[in-house]
Amino acid sequence: MNKLSQAIIAFFLLTLVAGCSSSVKPVALQLREYQVKSYQGKDTREIFHAVLNTLQDDGFVVDIADVDSGLIKANMSNTAINARETLQKTAFTLLSGGIFLLFTDGNINNAETLTATITISPYGKSTKLRTSFVFKKMNPDGEIIENYQIMEREMYQQFFTAIEHSIFYDENLGPKQVSSGR
Repeated sequence: MNKLSQAIIAFFLLTLVAGCSSSVKPVALQLREYQVKSYQGKDTREIFHAVLNTLQDDGFVVDIADVDSGLIKANMSNTAINARETLQKTAFTLLSGGIFLLFTDGNINNAETLTATITISPYGKSTKLRTSFVFKKMNPDGEIIENYQIMEREMYQQFFTAIEHSIFYDENLGPKQVSSGR
């Protein structure tokens, strides 16, 4: 094989590798576009508290809330019946004449958790908010069945809309401070 053929093959291989690596970047950038929202003229602490209120309104339990670093981490958990586990435990209980029931934990539920990780930071004259949602499902034995980042734009849009409602409530309808009449 001569040098020209080698150069052509090397060019095509480099083009192929470059094409593969660039296809990942737009997905990551698109996801970041879904996850980031800027609030013009809003104080970082105001946005921080609006996010906390929104998470609590939506049923999340806040695990970390550090206003100085702008980090919030919250979880929402649920259980769902694991059909396979239910069938297995029922069959073993019936086949053993009920004895299996004495030795089992009785847990037949999958645990589902939605985790929100949020960073809030000043960005020029605005405040930047980045949110990431991750879904995790574990079987009754604590093994992870599913674990993935939520990538649907609608979920992030709904969350940001709820934050805007919280900001509006705090600015216009929230409890007013009572002044002492002295």
